[in-house]
Amino acid sequence: MGELSEEVGRCHFKSAMQARNLDECRERLEESKRSYKEALDLLRKSGDLNAEPRACRCEAILSYLGFWTTTEVARKRRSCSEAWSFATKAMAGFEAKQAPAEVVRTFNELFLSAMLSVHFSGDPKVRESILRDVLSYGERISNLAVDAVGSADMAGALVRTAGCREFLSMAVPHDFEMIASNQKKSAEDWQRALRLSEEVALLEKTDADLAYGIDWITGVTAKGARATCERQLEHARRNGSRLAIGTTLGCLANALQWESGGVDDPDEFNLVLDKALALVEEARASLQAIGFMTPDYFSSIWPSSSTFPHLYSLRSWHEPDLARRIALAKKAVKEAETEFALAEKAGYPYVLGGAHFILSFALAKLAQYEPDKEKKRGLLERADAHSKESIRSEDAMYPSHPWNHGLLRCLQAEVELTLAGTIDDKDSKKRALGSSIDRFREGIGMHVKAEAFPLFGRHFDETAFMARGYSLVNLAHALRMRHDITGQKEDLVSAASTYAQAAHYYDKAGLTTRVAESHWEAAKVFGALEDHMKASELLRKLRGITKEQQRRSRD
Repeated sequence: MGELSEEVGRCHFKSAMQARNLDECRERLEESKRSYKEALDLLRKSGDLNAEPRACRCEAILSYLGFWTTTEVARKRRSCSEAWSFATKAMAGFEAKQAPAEVVRTFNELFLSAMLSVHFSGDPKVRESILRDVLSYGERISNLAVDAVGSADMAGALVRTAGCREFLSMAVPHDFEMIASNQKKSAEDWQRALRLSEEVALLEKTDADLAYGIDWITGVTAKGARATCERQLEHARRNGSRLAIGTTLGCLANALQWESGGVDDPDEFNLVLDKALALVEEARASLQAIGFMTPDYFSSIWPSSSTFPHLYSLRSWHEPDLARRIALAKKAVKEAETEFALAEKAGYPYVLGGAHFILSFALAKLAQYEPDKEKKRGLLERADAHSKESIRSEDAMYPSHPWNHGLLRCLQAEVELTLAGTIDDKDSKKRALGSSIDRFREGIGMHVKAEAFPLFGRHFDETAFMARGYSLVNLAHALRMRHDITGQKEDLVSAASTYAQAAHYYDKAGLTTRVAESHWEAAKVFGALEDHMKASELLRKLRGITKEQQRRSRD
């Protein structure tokens, strides 16, 4: 009878994840809780020593249900921690009784409680301890005979193990070789899961996505990962799980936003962002129906947010009309402030770190259009404070993520560069520019090092090259500004070569307009250096680009 009540509770929980609205979800969660309590009572009263691991699993799931039924962050955090503690006792008991199928079922059902515990913690040692504990169980499970546990359950466990391993790779300091070794194992787990059951692997990928994500191992490029997410969404919609649907839509929105970095045409760019916005709005609605708040940003998108500020920052960045650009930048700041307030209440340290980045980015962009020097400085000082917090968070939470580390340092450098433009005292301005230049070189250096390593290099695409080009242009601007103060020729020489590098990376990104802009800036610097041959060469390239753009416009 205890086993039957446990199964009823499991069905009620799955139906809660398919609820049409939050009230219906809560009713089904209460039904699930009642069934699990009944199962626990029956198992405890049975006097059967073999029932103890199953009773521990019921205790674990009852604790996990507490995460879903409370709105208090402290109780959510405690519920997840208690759930995983009971889960480990249950799995140890099942292992002792040589019941591998029950070990795997427990692992799959309680995996997310462990991942949420990690997300709730800002302590690197606690995060590492939980992740290593989960990975230890996952890797032991992967060595079990499939016939003993069932192909579907094994596929689910393999996907979750891959997600945990990827999480651990980024959340704990590792060198590139170790990250590559871990990623190879995760890729093998993913492929094995697909062979066992593609449907289960794609559906259960939700839990891996809510851990850290395994997109790097499911597709060599961002477009390859997006194709996997599209197949994943098909299975999620058929299953009806709001959690799976909402999470997958968030991943898809992120993939589209990422791809927008390689789009040159403003109309096409906005069309891509429109699609991303529609996906993230649907994701939010799906997750709201079950009262779930995602524990992580999908790049720069937080599906649980009531606003989507980064999309407006990006629109502003590419908007040709100045008045419209400023209006979008102001909207981005307003929405970023709203999102930040929500992130402060969410209880997830990394979400708060992400909100710091989004708000810093929005403030920095708005400051570029502010004519009043004091107001500009005020915006930039706020951006600077939020940027530093985002760096602190990223360094602590994901010490082995070179792309994010480099990106955040380049944003900090851009803030310092713009702030330098508000300083009148030459010595102070020189120091500010020196700090900006050093920070740009540090961030760009991180990306260069990552690109040179095959593990990361194969993922560098148009958007990555666009980001490199943008940072190089800003570095060149900073060098020219410092030259204007010091008159040091080497800064001007360095600026010229840096603009040329920017043009190279913009070309790799397919951004013809930005290639032309970089050539123009480089030509002006070479002219100032009296290298007129190089300047004329760049101007000829610029003329060729302009003629080609005019031809395409006529066509």
